[in-house]
Amino acid sequence: MTQAQCLNARALVRYLDKEKLDVGAMVVYSGDLPVEDIPGVKYFKVRYPAKIWGLVQLVRGIVWSDVVYCQNPGYWRLQKWLTRLLGKKTFGTVEGVYCGIAKERGMAAFGGVEGIREFHGFKNKSFAITKAMIEKNKAAVGLPDQDGVLYLGTDYEEFAAEKKVDKLTDVILIGADLKRKGIADYIELARRFPQLKFHVAGGGVGGVDYAAQCRESGLENIIFHGSVSHEKLKPLLAQVQLHVFPSRAEGFPKVTLETAAAGVPSVVYDDYGADEWIETGKSGFVVKTLDEMAAVIQGLLDYPERLQPIADGAREMARRFDWRVLVRDWEREILSF
Repeated sequence: MTQAQCLNARALVRYLDKEKLDVGAMVVYSGDLPVEDIPGVKYFKVRYPAKIWGLVQLVRGIVWSDVVYCQNPGYWRLQKWLTRLLGKKTFGTVEGVYCGIAKERGMAAFGGVEGIREFHGFKNKSFAITKAMIEKNKAAVGLPDQDGVLYLGTDYEEFAAEKKVDKLTDVILIGADLKRKGIADYIELARRFPQLKFHVAGGGVGGVDYAAQCRESGLENIIFHGSVSHEKLKPLLAQVQLHVFPSRAEGFPKVTLETAAAGVPSVVYDDYGADEWIETGKSGFVVKTLDEMAAVIQGLLDYPERLQPIADGAREMARRFDWRVLVRDWEREILSF
């Protein structure tokens, strides 16, 4: 389905070398993406009712595997018990910084800070997805040092597009959880720059109607598109020149790679180590505060000639993070067991 964790798993299924590995994956009957017919891939299909079939197929998948990527928190205690009982090798990735809302949700899901540590610690190997995340999570919830970094990638060709940019007229925020993605800061930027159109692609969590709130306050330059598929996102990316992403609780937001492949650089906060892949002023912008984010926008309005080289730099950055390149690092770790 169109959800970051699922898309990453789908990419691994697609790009891992089937000459070296037999690959299995669980798939759900209610997903909104097609299940690809790939030679060398075994699918464990979760049927209705999902609570029963999910358990059945999880057990079947673990029994079938030699190495298990224990990523989904569903039935995680069963994963821990069964993989140890059967002597299966396991690995996982820590894909977020446990601070703010993310920490609250993690504690609710795993039963407190101890549960967070136990979930990430039961695997034979655990990897961060950025270098900065290792120290931040050690300070936030006491996670021990990971076994290295496995960066996430993007399907570069799926989003790649030539981009000719001569001025800033439209910006976009993309995210499925608008509160956590920083919608409040985004709305404030829309107020500060009434001459720009501010697009929102994604939905809220918790039933908050941000579109109605903006209408009631008289804010007319912000456009809510609702949830948008990858196909519908492409024409939107062709229309905008900047991705404004004011989230402070992220791991490695792959949306910054997807927009970059389309020639749309991102301006993001520095809370989660985005300067590991975004070079400020060359492939995007990493800032500390809302005022700095506003200064970036004002600078691009004042000096529109800067837009094209940054758009080109963003595309080159995304090319370096193509899954076809990064998957070799994942293969090496899997084959090392």
